[in-house]
Amino acid sequence: MVKIEAPTLEEALILAAKELSCSVADVEYEIIEQPKKGFWGIGKKAAKIVATIAPVSAIPVIPEREMRRPLREHRERQEVIRPSGETRAEPKRFSLERRPKERENPREKERDVLVASARESSLAPKEIESPPRNTPSASLATSKRVDALIDSNFFKEKNDIDRIAQEVEDEVNLLFLNLPFKIERIRVRPFDETTLFIEFKGEDSALLIGKEGYRYKALSYLLFNWVNSKYGFMIRLEIAEFLKNQEEMIRNYLSPVIENIKKFGRGQTRPLDGVLAHIALKQLREEFPDKYVSFRLNSDNERYVIVNDFNK
Repeated sequence: MVKIEAPTLEEALILAAKELSCSVADVEYEIIEQPKKGFWGIGKKAAKIVATIAPVSAIPVIPEREMRRPLREHRERQEVIRPSGETRAEPKRFSLERRPKERENPREKERDVLVASARESSLAPKEIESPPRNTPSASLATSKRVDALIDSNFFKEKNDIDRIAQEVEDEVNLLFLNLPFKIERIRVRPFDETTLFIEFKGEDSALLIGKEGYRYKALSYLLFNWVNSKYGFMIRLEIAEFLKNQEEMIRNYLSPVIENIKKFGRGQTRPLDGVLAHIALKQLREEFPDKYVSFRLNSDNERYVIVNDFNK
C-alpha cells in the first residue's frame, strides 16, 4: 500500500501504478482528498490517494474462446434479447434530397408578434384581431398600436441599474464564496448612471490587492469584462480603500503639475503604471476640460499623461 500525492487524480493513479509496478487498471485506490484548482492559485490543493494492487479475483478476465471469436459473433452475443412480437424500429436513413421550405407569411408573422406583445402588456387580443385589414382606419389604428407597443417595450427593456446592481452583487458573492479569505459580503451599488461601485471589505480583503496591485488589476479586468459585456456598465472597484488611497496619492502628486500647466499652458506627468495612469488621466481631464489630455508612451514603453492645447 502506498500513499500518493499529485496535482490531479489521473497523475496520482499513474504514479501509484509506477510505485506498485502494475498497470493503472490493476490499481485499487481510495481518495483521501480531492484536488482543487483554487482561485488564481489561491487555495489550490493536490489529490491524495492510498493505493494498492487489486486482488486477482477483482480483475475481470475474458475467456480465451471469447477473445478468439469473430467480432461479428461477439457483437451478436452482446445484443439485447427483445420480447417476442416486438419488432426493431427501422434505422433512420439520411437523404441529401432537400425538402421544400414552407414560405412564411410576413403579415401573419407580424400579427403573431403583435398579439404576443399585447398579451404581455395587458392589452386585449381582441383589439388587434378586430379591425378589418386594407382600410385607412385599420392601418392608422394598427400603426398607433404598434407605436404604443414599441414605447412599452422600450421602457421594459431599459436597464434598471438598481436591479442589475443587486444581480451583480449576488453573482459576485457566489463567485468568491469558496475563497479561503475572511471578507465581508461584497457590496455593489450604482455609482452614477453608467457605473457600478463594487466594494470589498473584511479582515483579509487587502490580500486581494497583491504586490504593486497586480491582483487588483487582474480582478478589475475580470469584473469589467463580465459586467460591461453583459450589462453595458463601467465598474469602480474598491478593495480595502485601495482606490481611495491611490486617488489621494495621485492628487497630491498632480498638485504642482497642475500649477505648472496653468502657468505654461502645457505639461506632462512622470511615467505611471496601470491604475495610477488612469486615475491621473481622469483627474487632469476634470481639471482641464478645454485642453487635450491623453496618454503617451516613452522610449521604454512606459505610459505618461500629457496636457496641451487643442490644435486650431
